[in-house]
Amino acid sequence: MPLVLMVGIPSSGKTTRALELEQYFKEEHKKNVVVINEEFLKMDKNQSYKSKKMAKSVFCDIKKV
Repeated sequence: MPLVLMVGIPSSGKTTRALELEQYFKEEHKKNVVVINEEFLKMDKNQSYKSKKMAKSVFCDIKKV
């Protein structure tokens, strides 16, 4: 199964583009796509990255998925 990572500066449109790609692959290629982001992990984006300790916790949670 392919893995696509979206990286970039905050508020640069990564989630928006990932959701557009998800829609494209589902509609055009009938592929199952999972976008793993703060919403998927039920995290508050504004709170999750306030400190290095909290950000590290987020990255560990993402690795578990």
